[in-house]
Amino acid sequence: MALGGPRGRLVAALVLLLFAAPSLLLAGTVLFDVPLSGEFVLVALGVPLAVITLGLAYVGRQVASEADEPALVGDRLAEQVDMSSEEYRELTEE
Repeated sequence: MALGGPRGRLVAALVLLLFAAPSLLLAGTVLFDVPLSGEFVLVALGVPLAVITLGLAYVGRQVASEADEPALVGDRLAEQVDMSSEEYRELTEE
C-alpha cells in the first residue's frame, strides 16, 4: 500500500482532520455558548478514537499477515547494494 503523491497527501489530510474535528467541534460550541449534553461530548470524542483504533488494527493485521521470507529479504538487500542475488549469497556465506 504505497501512499506517495496526491493520494498520500489526501490520506494525511483526512487523518489530521479526523484528529482535529472533535477539538474544533467542542471549541466551536464553547465559543458560541451552545449547551451540550454529556452524551454528545462522549460521541464527539469517542467516534474519532474508535475509527483511528480500528484503522490501526486493520493496518497492523495487514502488516502482520505478510511473512518475511529470508530469501526475499536477501534478494532485496542485494538489489539495494547493486549486486546479483548469487554474489550476495556468496558474500554472506563467507
